[in-house]
Amino acid sequence: MASKSSTAAKKSTAKKSAAKKSTTKKTNTSRSLAAKGYVKAPKEVKTEKEVKAEVKGLFAEEKKVEKPEVKEVKKEAKKENVFANLCNVIKANVKNILVVLAIILALVLVIVLVVNACNKNNQKTLEENFETIGKKFYEDYYYNGTGKDDEARAKFLAKFKDNGLRINLDNLSRYEFTDEKGNAYEFVNKKTKEECDATNSVVVIYPQEPYGKTDYVIDAKLSCGFEK
Repeated sequence: MASKSSTAAKKSTAKKSAAKKSTTKKTNTSRSLAAKGYVKAPKEVKTEKEVKAEVKGLFAEEKKVEKPEVKEVKKEAKKENVFANLCNVIKANVKNILVVLAIILALVLVIVLVVNACNKNNQKTLEENFETIGKKFYEDYYYNGTGKDDEARAKFLAKFKDNGLRINLDNLSRYEFTDEKGNAYEFVNKKTKEECDATNSVVVIYPQEPYGKTDYVIDAKLSCGFEK
């Protein structure tokens, strides 16, 4: 009985050994053929660490792809926040802003008015000075040379009653007219530093009845760039 059981055990061990050799041979043969391109090599089993590394790599790639979009979203969100904050600040300070704007506009208006007033004063002063030297010219020089007596002068001056006598600044500047302080008259636009046009700046004198030395109307027309 014991010999039979021993013999069966030996046969079983021999069969297992043969099967193992056959499996090993087949595996070696398949790998050999796979290397030559005939059959596919058996897939290698990956370790847990390798699987985790691959998963991490995939997540890393996904994050790399998503990052630019996230940045753009963040930038847009920041812009929206800035505009929202600005709008809130403006809304909260509307009254103060309006007051400041009103003050600025008032200052600008005052400056404009002052500048215009200065220009008008300059123009008015020059016109008055022009009339002054026009009067001096007519009364001190021109009138006495229009005739020998009052009758002759009246007859001559009556011809210019309507059209007037025109004398330009060029002719008037040949006479040494001075103001009360003894200073020569200057005809310059203070704003533009432009000298008055000596040819086109004219005084027009209209003699009036009875055509005496002071019987006239004078109109001064300066060309100094005030109309610009």
